[in-house]
Amino acid sequence: MAPAFQLLLFFYGLALPLNWAWQLADRPVPPGWMLVLATDLLTAATALVGVVLVRRGYLRRAVRLFICALLGSSVMTWHTLGAHALLIDQTPLLLLLVMAGLVLGRRALWSTWFGILLVVAVGMHTDYHLGHDSQWTANAMRNGPSLVLAWLIIAFILDRTASALRDSLLRERRHSAALRGEMDQREMLQQHLLHAQKLEIAGRLSSGIAHDFNNLLAVIRGFCDERNRVAGSPQQREAALVDALEGIETAARRGDYICRALLRLSRHDSAHAERFGVRAALLELQPMLGKLFIRRSQLKIGDVDGDAHLFMDRNQFDLIMLNLVANARDALGPLSRGQVVIEVMQDKGSVQLTVTDDGHGMDALTRQRMFEPFFSTKPRDQGTGLGLPVVSDVVHANGGRIEVHSTCQVGTQIRLLFPAG
Repeated sequence: MAPAFQLLLFFYGLALPLNWAWQLADRPVPPGWMLVLATDLLTAATALVGVVLVRRGYLRRAVRLFICALLGSSVMTWHTLGAHALLIDQTPLLLLLVMAGLVLGRRALWSTWFGILLVVAVGMHTDYHLGHDSQWTANAMRNGPSLVLAWLIIAFILDRTASALRDSLLRERRHSAALRGEMDQREMLQQHLLHAQKLEIAGRLSSGIAHDFNNLLAVIRGFCDERNRVAGSPQQREAALVDALEGIETAARRGDYICRALLRLSRHDSAHAERFGVRAALLELQPMLGKLFIRRSQLKIGDVDGDAHLFMDRNQFDLIMLNLVANARDALGPLSRGQVVIEVMQDKGSVQLTVTDDGHGMDALTRQRMFEPFFSTKPRDQGTGLGLPVVSDVVHANGGRIEVHSTCQVGTQIRLLFPAG
């Protein structure tokens, strides 16, 4: 509605001055018309001001101002020219009724209608007292009542139509308010649900952190147990103690990486990729991985291609190996009978890293869900189901892929294929 009234006011603001300019192009202002000219120009200016008000969102104020200005201008015009000259064109008066009825409401509509009666009465008074042509005056007197009745019918129709529109708008507003209330309630319920999910995720995340730190603590406990197994001269015991402390320091660095990874999770930091040799990385990591087992002989570093290099975050590589070896160790069973073998080879631009165990293996359903977050076949207090999903995410983030071969009661082989660094 606002754009239509804005266009109407803009047209009226331009049409009145142009009409006067065309009329006065070849003749001066007639005597007594100067006041009419002034009121018309004032009405045009009011219409243009109304355009500005509508653009700023004050539609009702703009329409009310224009109606008052146009009624005042009509009074002056009809007082000057009389009714006989203006009853032919009732467009401005009908425009007033329409604008008042559609925008301002019932009270403004009927107030405008009585204002139009005043305008017509002023015009007929002018015809009667100034003695215009008797035929024109008679026509005005004869047609005036029928036009007033027509305006009354139009005002009544506008009143009923506007009332129906207002009732419809009121119902729509109530319906919209009800919908907004329902949406607010749903949003509140959704927030409660999200809060509950956050709590659940926080619990699972804490379980995952406990899983990784449990692996590190197992490594640290393994190094600490060296004091009970070391025998020999003081120099040998001192050397073993130094090795154990170095292993504890390495495990602590892995714990520091886990903490930094959690911080990066909230800051969205990128991983620090570097090129490194896989053989050297495994040899450095072997003492820590060996502490996951009861007997060091259970972990074997098999054939490792010395030319194999990777380009990735070194801490991510360590985390992959820690999770794979820890899962392989658990697959050996409570008696830890069997062996875990790590092998690395490079072929046609890709590095193949294989972790093989001869544990209890997996059935088809377990193989299908093994990388699903929070899926675990371990007891509730021992597994969280986050180790292998982390491995999968890291491998795929570095452009690699995973192949799994497993047979129940035979063993499992997990093969990671990375682009060569």
